Amino acid sequence: MLSYSKFIDNDRILNAAQNRPPLKPGDTDSVAVRILQAALIKTGFNIPDGATGYFGNQTALAIQDLERKFQLSVDQGVAGREVFQQLDDLLRGRAAPVVTFPSVLSVIIQAGVNTQTELQPYINKANELLNPFNALLRVVDARTPRLEYRDPFDETPIETLSLRKLAEKHTFEHHFALRIIHLPFKSPRTYGITSGGMFSLADGSTVRDFIIINAAKRRRDNTTLIHEMIHATGFVKHDKDDPESVFAEVDSDRSILRPHHAEALKSSFFSRTPK
Repeated sequence: MLSYSKFIDNDRILNAAQNRPPLKPGDTDSVAVRILQAALIKTGFNIPDGATGYFGNQTALAIQDLERKFQLSVDQGVAGREVFQQLDDLLRGRAAPVVTFPSVLSVIIQAGVNTQTELQPYINKANELLNPFNALLRVVDARTPRLEYRDPFDETPIETLSLRKLAEKHTFEHHFALRIIHLPFKSPRTYGITSGGMFSLADGSTVRDFIIINAAKRRRDNTTLIHEMIHATGFVKHDKDDPESVFAEVDSDRSILRPHHAEALKSSFFSRTPK
């Protein structure tokens, strides 16, 4: 039973808390939605645009974050009985937020001799998108000295293998990090590629996928790095019907990291949770 004053003063929320029906994306009751959003923000769940009264993707993602954190039934970002009861318990001090250590995604960055652009905007954007999911990047900067790779990268299997060998020879440790190589491509269309599969090292050990990012072409939404990181978790098919997703091929002003992609990153071979 709800007891938080702003919940019990709103009939729509009282009904939603009984699933008659729940609040869901596109809901037209902006007052109830704004109360829900304010409650989510107050209890630590990120909605970048704030309590606007519009129930869109940001609110749905915040609800899914709450559901994962408190082991509720994860759905499509709908606020019903479980969600409102959990928020009510938090707001009335009957439950403390679950304290979890962040997942640390380790990447090692290298660059070719003729690489001019910077990766920092990509790194900043990745951390911005990962933060609501309690994850962050740990970046090992191995761009100095530069890789002795002067020509624009040609996306052939032989050239990719050659580049990987050069990168491993240049910096052979950090086998549990995701390798990011930044240099210009010959192709004017490609933002980046992820080379899948296993790669054998001289000592007999193996390392996994690595990413090559085109220094000659930049996405205006700065999501190339995290897009390719999702590929490195095993996702192949892009989100063709979801243009706002960071895993879509379109360059969108509102790129969003979907929960299933965030979970894949947090359980990837380059993810560690500090003890």
